[in-house]
Amino acid sequence: MRIERIFVEDVDVGNRLRAINEQTAVALAESMDRLGQLSPISVYRLDDETLRLVAGLHRLEAAKRLGWKEIEAVFSTGSEIERELQEIAENLHRSELTTLERAAQIARWAELTAAKVGQADPPSGGAQPAEKGVRKVARELNLERKDVERAVKVASISPEAKQAARDVGLDDNRAALLAVAKEATPEAQVAKVRAISSAKTAPKVDNQPAASDVVEVIHRIGEVQSFAEFCRANSPASVAAGILPGEVAEVRVCIADIREWLRQFFGALVRIESPHVAKHEPLAAASDICPDIPAFLDRRTKAPTDTSAPGMEVPAR
Repeated sequence: MRIERIFVEDVDVGNRLRAINEQTAVALAESMDRLGQLSPISVYRLDDETLRLVAGLHRLEAAKRLGWKEIEAVFSTGSEIERELQEIAENLHRSELTTLERAAQIARWAELTAAKVGQADPPSGGAQPAEKGVRKVARELNLERKDVERAVKVASISPEAKQAARDVGLDDNRAALLAVAKEATPEAQVAKVRAISSAKTAPKVDNQPAASDVVEVIHRIGEVQSFAEFCRANSPASVAAGILPGEVAEVRVCIADIREWLRQFFGALVRIESPHVAKHEPLAAASDICPDIPAFLDRRTKAPTDTSAPGMEVPAR
């Protein structure tokens, strides 16, 4: 790939996925003034007179601030999607990205990858382009699929809520941003941002949770909601159909653990709603809470049955 010198004024930056970071531009200008340009920018020819920037916005901005007339560049080839992916790849290597900025880059990568998958392999059932895109971007960026999905959720926040998050300093708080993303409307999202910000900045009084505890609670609520979403989206029959016969025993043990956990969870919720309930008061029976779960899955300690011979007295407990 040949490096060429081009005129700074000939480069059009177009619509960028990432705005200029003032600190980065200043630091880069100082570095380029001392050491020169260490890495070329990337451009492609828009028409006979104009070059469109692909990657290197801050280098170009630094050159302008230094009054340079020319800058080193390489010419990018490929489709429009591939050029945008190149821009995102460079942005994701920048450590100064906030959680909100990084989520926007990852989500856009997923959209572009899904578009490429859809062009090359039109859907004919099974996994759709968006699903394939999430898996592919996870592999390409060496991320967990869950991280990509969370980034997509954060990126889906309304522009108004994103700006509100920046204004109060929540744009680098993933737990808070995920909580905001769960709200259905821009107005509700903005309100959630303000509520979280108020909880973080409110003075701590006796028995009031710290700001970090509030964010953790928000994250915990999200976990419960995620499980509820799974239950709504998957019928019991469809889940059972995917379990192999040899795995049934293990699944039954897991269900018993879940049942016991739910029994204690509901009891704890009752105490939150009714603080006057004594801690030693027995929790509701699991069968009362989840009556549709078979009794043989109940792992609670059971009273021994009366197996004594007729006429024998069972000792009192």
